[in-house]
Amino acid sequence: MTDTVPTLALRPSLTTSSTHSTKDGLTGKLTTLTGALRRQRNPQELSIDPGEKGPSQQASTTTPTTTTTEKTSPTFASSEATPRPRSWRGSKKGRAGILQRKPDLVLVALVLLGVVLSGIVVSRAWTRNPSQRLCLAFEDDFAPTQPGGTASLDAGRWEFLESIMGYGNLTFDFKTPSSSNTFVDDETLFLVPTVEAAAASGSNGAEYIASSRIRTKMAIGYGRVEVRARMPTGDWIWPSIRMLPATNAYGDWPRSGEIDIASSKGNAVLARSDRFVNAISSTLHWGFSIVTDQCAKTTAQSVVPRRYFDAGFHTYGLDWTPTSLTTWIDRPSRRVLHVDLGRSLFAWSRLPRLLYGERISDPWHGKRGAPFDQPFHLVLDVAVGGTSGYFADEDRAKPWQDQGIKPLADFWSAKDQWLPTWPQDASKRGMAVESVRMWQRC
Repeated sequence: MTDTVPTLALRPSLTTSSTHSTKDGLTGKLTTLTGALRRQRNPQELSIDPGEKGPSQQASTTTPTTTTTEKTSPTFASSEATPRPRSWRGSKKGRAGILQRKPDLVLVALVLLGVVLSGIVVSRAWTRNPSQRLCLAFEDDFAPTQPGGTASLDAGRWEFLESIMGYGNLTFDFKTPSSSNTFVDDETLFLVPTVEAAAASGSNGAEYIASSRIRTKMAIGYGRVEVRARMPTGDWIWPSIRMLPATNAYGDWPRSGEIDIASSKGNAVLARSDRFVNAISSTLHWGFSIVTDQCAKTTAQSVVPRRYFDAGFHTYGLDWTPTSLTTWIDRPSRRVLHVDLGRSLFAWSRLPRLLYGERISDPWHGKRGAPFDQPFHLVLDVAVGGTSGYFADEDRAKPWQDQGIKPLADFWSAKDQWLPTWPQDASKRGMAVESVRMWQRC
């Protein structure tokens, strides 16, 4: 009996110690897991102060514990004190679209895209003309007819138009066939205004200035015209490339029409608002009479900021079909004037039905595109001054008024102002033409 008592007394003690050790081990595990979860939720909570002892450490100092090997669970985040940096894509700014991050850049890109698309659309519209089969009908590059020969204006292709006061434009020059005013040099045709001795002496009269006006003997109806030319330099010099009807099928001017492919002014450009040698105008003249000329509806102008039209050669073109008429410079995409001929111009003009008590009837009898449905000659002309209104009274330093008492005398009295602007070199003072080509419908 006495030998078994100590054994029975020790068993409860060992069992109790083992139970406490197991509980303390579970408590330590729970504490570790709780700390890991807390650090995952708030990485700024650092590990426990080394000076403090955790519950498991306190339990191990008071009660013997059973040592066990524990595996680290991969489910929980790292217990490092420094938080892992977040990627740019994961940030709020990274998740935002480019429209929110850089709205100005997106706006600029959209504007540029719109400009490009608009340019493509406009360019296609400018170059789109009804197709027509064309055959070369007239060509002159002003080369000598024989090798080594002297070139001159071909009388079989061209004819001179002589006049005083400029064929209705009331200009201050008279047209002559003189070789001083029209000549060919180095395969280039020149139409040059000259000051005559009578004008230099200061005498009164119309023959102050002589100049040139020529036209092709051939006329075309519908097709293409190309004239490669350089405009003249000099105040109040008026160069023009135009077409006039072969016959007045609908009556006197402007009933039978006029096509001004290119007109300019030789005056120097001194202000941003000037429209002189830096501008080319295209105009259609048509109407019942001079006072009802509808040219204001069919006039357009091309202005360049530099490299003026007297500085180099350009190609002045006309595309003419039964449904449209288009003028251009250098290439069809550089359009100056475009007019729809697929309609009655009389109906489009809305001309008043009464004029001076007389009823106005349609001079073109309802024909579409009339009067621009007839053959026209090509005309090259260099004029000076005039009272037709081409040189407006508001033009800078204009020495005469169109409605003045003596506009021609006023013009000549200001010769000290405009004559020095005329180059001594005749090739610069006149319009230079390198080539003329005309195509018509086959």
